Amino acid sequence: MKERLGIEVGFGHASFIGIDLLKFQIASYSGLDKIDVGVYIVTTKNFQKKMKNEYKQNWEGSLSFEKNSQNEELLRICYTDKERTAEESLQRLSNHLFSMN
Repeated sequence: MKERLGIEVGFGHASFIGIDLLKFQIASYSGLDKIDVGVYIVTTKNFQKKMKNEYKQNWEGSLSFEKNSQNEELLRICYTDKERTAEESLQRLSNHLFSMN
């Protein structure tokens, strides 16, 4: 984090999205490192395809921009829950993640 900007790079498995987004929320609740903007960087399907074809990298199950676009509710839970306690927001996030399976 720098100058109230949080950045997370999500090149891992899609199952980590909840943990990745929770990092922003925890930082925004922290009295020491409040953030105003969170940037979540992921690859695109085209990039993954190119890396797989040219470098034989396995991207199966990985996050992508296209997958994240389907998870707008996760973003809303993480960034619009300022009135709730961290515990309440974590519970909402957990409930949403489990309902996706």
